[in-house]
Amino acid sequence: MNLIITNTCNRACPYCFARSRVNLSDTQTGPKTQHISLDNYDKYLRFLESSKIPSLKLLGGEPTLHPDFFEMVSRGHQHGFETLVFTNGLWPRGVQDAIRSVPMSEWKLKFLFNVNEPTLQSTAQLAHAKESMKLAGLQGSCGFNIYREEFDLQFVPDLIDEVGLDRGLRLGLASPIVGTDNSFLDGKSFKAIGIRLVEQLNQLEKRNVLASFDCGFPLCMFAEESLGSLVLNSRGFQSVCSYPIDVGPELTAWPCFPLSDCANVRMLDFQNAAELLAHYTSRLSGIRRMGIYEKCLTCKFIERGQCCGGCVARTIKDWAAKGDADILGKLGWT
Repeated sequence: MNLIITNTCNRACPYCFARSRVNLSDTQTGPKTQHISLDNYDKYLRFLESSKIPSLKLLGGEPTLHPDFFEMVSRGHQHGFETLVFTNGLWPRGVQDAIRSVPMSEWKLKFLFNVNEPTLQSTAQLAHAKESMKLAGLQGSCGFNIYREEFDLQFVPDLIDEVGLDRGLRLGLASPIVGTDNSFLDGKSFKAIGIRLVEQLNQLEKRNVLASFDCGFPLCMFAEESLGSLVLNSRGFQSVCSYPIDVGPELTAWPCFPLSDCANVRMLDFQNAAELLAHYTSRLSGIRRMGIYEKCLTCKFIERGQCCGGCVARTIKDWAAKGDADILGKLGWT
């Protein structure tokens, strides 16, 4: 499960999958600024404990912009959670000062830095983020979202060497947001992206940087003869599209950010995370089996659970565009 502790962000990535929920730095209008209250935060911690989940994952927006961010990290430590903060590194100076005093390994505190190619951010922003990365050191690692065909990962090893991060790289595919516009990849480009990604990971491995994979990578985007290389040059590859369950500041839950504008429920209406996951697994089972391509309907790899069939949000969006514009209504999500 992921907890969105604030909807404020100080960056504006074009592919942002939280765009419908977040106040980005490039927009004049957007949702009302919202920070989770400490009371709701404590309710969420108790929900995790009742669910026997050992990890606390904090998202935004940019989570360090929450005025009580450090207090929340401290409470996570007091409850014995392993805390992972998803961040862009543009931390307020006060947060940087506070983190300097934290024994991060003892507190089981880690950071996942969402990095963009250097041309996508200003020199000042990059310098600021690097300061935060240096504070995290080996308790931090990089994440990169692929949102166009001509992506380039070769800046990552130099960045890791400069700031001292863990040598892992978490990769994601920019997914469409159902009900909102954002920059995302057309499924027709997946083959070309798969070829490029295999080449890029081969180069990263030579610098001892290994990738891991987030949701939504269909097996067929990679040539069969490339799968061995893909495994050897990563920390393991699986084609999955899971429901991480995101929870907002008011403790409203949804399956994942690409589906954040539909299928919302109240977290506290459920006894635990397993019950919440079972709700979405059942509700989305029919649409999941369809996959993102027509050939997915008869694919043996999907049938055997070896491929996820791609992102469910992509399936819904494509179905609405090409087949049934009222698909959300028929699913009961409008």
